[in-house]
Amino acid sequence: MTKEETENFKISLTTQESLLKLFDKYKNNSVITKKIQHFVTRQLPQTIGHSEIEYQKKQKRDKLIAKEKTLFVHKFINCNQYCFIPTSGLFLEYDKNTFKLCNEDDIQHKILTKVSNEKTLLQWKYQIKTTIIKEIKSTTLFKIIPESITIQTVLENMFPTIFISKEWVKYFLTVIGDNILKKNTELIHFMNPEFKILLTAITEESSKFFSSSFNPTDTIKLKYHDHSLEKCRIIDINKNMTDRNFTDCVTFIKSNVLDIIAVATYYSERYESSDKYVRNTLMNSELYNRVFLLYQTPIQTQIDRFVIKYISLTNVPTSNVKWDEVLFLWKYNLKQNNLPNIIFYNSLKEILIKKFKYNEKEDHFEKCHSTFIDKINIFNEFWSGTIKTKRNEELEVEEIHELFKIWYKKQKKQAGMPQNILSEINIIDVITHFHKNIITNNDKFILNVKCDLWDKTGNIKESLLQIKTQNKESNNLNPISIDKAYKAYCKHHKKKKGVICNKQFFGKKVPTLIDIKHIDGTLILPSYWE
Repeated sequence: MTKEETENFKISLTTQESLLKLFDKYKNNSVITKKIQHFVTRQLPQTIGHSEIEYQKKQKRDKLIAKEKTLFVHKFINCNQYCFIPTSGLFLEYDKNTFKLCNEDDIQHKILTKVSNEKTLLQWKYQIKTTIIKEIKSTTLFKIIPESITIQTVLENMFPTIFISKEWVKYFLTVIGDNILKKNTELIHFMNPEFKILLTAITEESSKFFSSSFNPTDTIKLKYHDHSLEKCRIIDINKNMTDRNFTDCVTFIKSNVLDIIAVATYYSERYESSDKYVRNTLMNSELYNRVFLLYQTPIQTQIDRFVIKYISLTNVPTSNVKWDEVLFLWKYNLKQNNLPNIIFYNSLKEILIKKFKYNEKEDHFEKCHSTFIDKINIFNEFWSGTIKTKRNEELEVEEIHELFKIWYKKQKKQAGMPQNILSEINIIDVITHFHKNIITNNDKFILNVKCDLWDKTGNIKESLLQIKTQNKESNNLNPISIDKAYKAYCKHHKKKKGVICNKQFFGKKVPTLIDIKHIDGTLILPSYWE
């Protein structure tokens, strides 16, 4: 017997009992008992019949309204994609293109406005509103599958400027998604330290919406700290990216971090994890080999490859390679191969001491030779012979490169020096490693130095005096811009085939070479030559 049948049986018994009590009460009054009989046999069936009809009508009406309410809720949810961030209490709207913040009051207003157009649902509009808001609050950003246009926009803003292929972007985003969804947290993903500004932007922007509920870049590291190599992965970036690429990407991240997170978690769920994405879709590809390089290649093998490429044995007793030079080569090798430093320097030195004869007193490896170091030493010879310390002066790396070419061309005529040396030297790396007291700015400028081969400030002064003479002779009464003065300076020194300073340095030096009373903002006044 069902629960309802049991309940009805009890009602039947109590009803019969009540009816018997009535008959017993009026057992001496046939008029009343006849009325009870008439009511039970004639009136009551009719009343119950009408009640049953009304009940069925109500049931049908309630079922129809419930269906319409459900249909309205589903239609609203499907036509208006909203989601909720529990940790911050923020609502988001997805317009099939991008995710953006929205106000709960605006959502409620939109719901009530639409319900008000449905007359049959008007009575239940607040109930419907509550149902929809509850549904939205159960929908997180990670449950929404982004549209193709959203995915492509994210990919196109990272390829080819930051990554060399869309597959690398996908891998990077899947790693981000794994971190958000807390998958494979034991892995370590190494990236070039230059990428730090973008990682910081992603972390900071996501925290504005999700607080500290997750760290999207948690497994991404910029330096090696004795990690297990089998847990290490590599994420390559485009070596040719520019400062503008970085600036544009940071701007995109700040404006579209929600889209990035949505695409990242979508990829993480779609491919299950970043490792599975590579193993299942890119097996034996160049990307696969790069990602798992540290996992697949023992440290000893990497050191052996390094030695074969950069250091050779020789029978010449006086030939040696200093430990500091080996260290430079090791760093250079890592940078060229976009690898983190996966071994402590002392450990590297101990391994090399077993391979080569080491002179502890001189701190060099004997009977060794490196053609690469030969070329570095040529640059260091140029540096020692021509570069001097001078306050408030600076040399741009490109300018040093030009000056080195001038010096090298002259030296090559005097002695049999190797060809194509310049193409193999990253000047800023050499300077920062071998000349540690030097101050650099943004890896582009060397501060407080001058070169004996070029009177940088003197050339500007000479050009300004020439401008002064020319304008005085032509009786020019109009001011000239510093920009125009720079063009005149460039034209003059191009004829002399000399090195030309950059526009920024020229503009900075002009106010120090001309009395400030002759300068108004970016203009040189006629009083300078009158």
